[in-house]
Amino acid sequence: MRFSPSRQVFIHSHWQGKLQNIGEKLRAYRVQLSLKDAGMEMYVKGTEQGLQEVRKNLEQLGEKVICHEQVCTDQGTVKLLNSNCEKDLKMIGRGSRCVLGLQREPADLQVVQSSHPVAASPGQMGNTANTAASVQLPSGVSVSVMKGDITQMPVDAIVSAANTRMDHVGGLARDIVDKGGDTIQAECYKNLKTRATQLKEGDVLVSGSGRLPCKIIIHAVGPMYKGGRAREEECLYETVMKCMETVNSDGYSSIAIPAISTGICGYPARESTRVIVEAVKAFLDYHRRCTVKNVYFCHVGGDIVQLFTTAVQTTFPSARSTSTAYKPAAVPRKAFTGSTAAVKQTVNNPVQEEATLFVYAENQKDADQALTSLDELVKEKFTRKEITDDFIMSLGPQEELRIQAVAQRHNVEVQIHRFAGRIVGDGMHHNVFDCMQEISNVIREVERKQQQKEAASMLENMVQ
Repeated sequence: MRFSPSRQVFIHSHWQGKLQNIGEKLRAYRVQLSLKDAGMEMYVKGTEQGLQEVRKNLEQLGEKVICHEQVCTDQGTVKLLNSNCEKDLKMIGRGSRCVLGLQREPADLQVVQSSHPVAASPGQMGNTANTAASVQLPSGVSVSVMKGDITQMPVDAIVSAANTRMDHVGGLARDIVDKGGDTIQAECYKNLKTRATQLKEGDVLVSGSGRLPCKIIIHAVGPMYKGGRAREEECLYETVMKCMETVNSDGYSSIAIPAISTGICGYPARESTRVIVEAVKAFLDYHRRCTVKNVYFCHVGGDIVQLFTTAVQTTFPSARSTSTAYKPAAVPRKAFTGSTAAVKQTVNNPVQEEATLFVYAENQKDADQALTSLDELVKEKFTRKEITDDFIMSLGPQEELRIQAVAQRHNVEVQIHRFAGRIVGDGMHHNVFDCMQEISNVIREVERKQQQKEAASMLENMVQ
């Protein structure tokens, strides 16, 4: 059993005592209640009546978690929430006994089967009872949706969702280390140190598989979901393409892919599964002679499996459903507002953006404390910097567009007051510093070109 990610994290972090009380209260029903997968799953054993009582008690517990929705219009706060703010939100949450998220999550308790089916060999998996859908492409590649434990699939490569620090402390990443051994974590740290550049969203890192049946693990850094305003779809698409490229370049023939970014990253599952399947199809269409012969979209939960099935049947029209062993709960359709294009801004009238923050807490007092801490953090991190230069008054439309492109790349709001010879930048400290330095370089470059043009013109006049 599990709640939505934020509620589950809240209960695991702050209410473990309440879970223990439920287990003690229902001991007569031989109930055993424990947390697994770094607290993201609640495993329950007991009599049939005991399981019903546990579910009722957990549902009542979940209803006590309040969700405070805060629409943020302060541009400093918006920029923080649209940046890679996972670490900041966790820090605020720890200090205020809350969990902060960027999307509304359902309050329902999800009940999933605790038994994981054993995966068959790659050549047989498409015909087992655990296969929800499959399609055989003209190129000979088999694409399947599997309901099962990805860590036990006998494929060449499995994909794990990871963070930029390669800290495998929760969700599937933690499960992989628990089952495959600490050597996986140690190798990731080692490989991370040897990289020339730091990992960022969209990157992948490869490690050995420890005790797992696969040959390699591709640790994929999927995007944190920020409401679809930060090119998350493009980043997720690129992440999957890199996974496929890694398998193909190393000569492997099979890969299992989970629903990347749908856990703590908050990416809507319906959209994540669609993007992942579309990226795989695009790769296979382009690489007609690739070494990959079997692709599995895998998840232990029926809801995600159904979404993968829908995505495969939509993307590969010849795909057929092959399993009726389970009936996943209906997933409400949510409007997707994401775009691979960034928010456009006019030169002197930037769009006022909004960001919605969801605070999961025991009471409103704790939620208010979290919002106060967020305001203090923004004041600490948000800054304004100005450039005053008479040459700004000589900038043309092309130069202004170039400056706005620099600002957009650094996630800084820039206002150009051309007639006053002033440019103002607002954003996070490090972003503003880098952005305004680059804008200064642009101004100097344009000034040099203008001076060279004037000098050439003077020389031409002298020659004449």
